Amino acid sequence: MGAVQRCFRTKEEMLVFAQEHVNQRGTERARARIAESPEPGSVATVLEQTLVAMLAVDDEDLSDARVWMAFTAQAVVDPTLAAVQRGHYAGLAELLVTLLRAGQQDGRINPEVDATSEADALITLADGLTVQVLLGRHSPDSALAALRRQTAVLWT
Repeated sequence: MGAVQRCFRTKEEMLVFAQEHVNQRGTERARARIAESPEPGSVATVLEQTLVAMLAVDDEDLSDARVWMAFTAQAVVDPTLAAVQRGHYAGLAELLVTLLRAGQQDGRINPEVDATSEADALITLADGLTVQVLLGRHSPDSALAALRRQTAVLWT
C-alpha cells in the first residue's frame, strides 16, 4: 500500500495511469500484429489490425478487455476517467479517419464513404463485439468474422 501511495497522490491518479497502461498494451499488440502481417504497410492491414486489437480474440486481449470494460463502467460515474477514455477514443477515431482517407486516395476505399462517420461506426462495432465476446454471445472467431464482413464493404 505504501509503495502505491508513494507513486500516486490519489486513487484517481492511479486509475488514470492503469487505464492508460491498458490502452498502451492494446496499441502495442496492434503494432505487433501489423508488423507480423504479410502486408504491414497497407491501409487495409493497419485498419483491420487496429480494430482487431480492440476485440477480445486471444487470452491477452480478453484480460485487457475485461479491465477496459471495468474502466468504462467507472468512467460513467467518474468525469476524470471519462475524459481520459474520450481522449483515447478521439485518438483512435483520428487514426481511423486518416486510414480511411488514405484508402480513398489510393483508390482502395469507396470515395463516397464518409470517413468520420465510418470511423465512429467501426469503433462502435468493435466495442460492441468486444462486449458480446465478454458476455459469451460471440466467440472471438465470430466477432472477428463480423468485423471483417463490415470492413469488406469499404473496399472497392
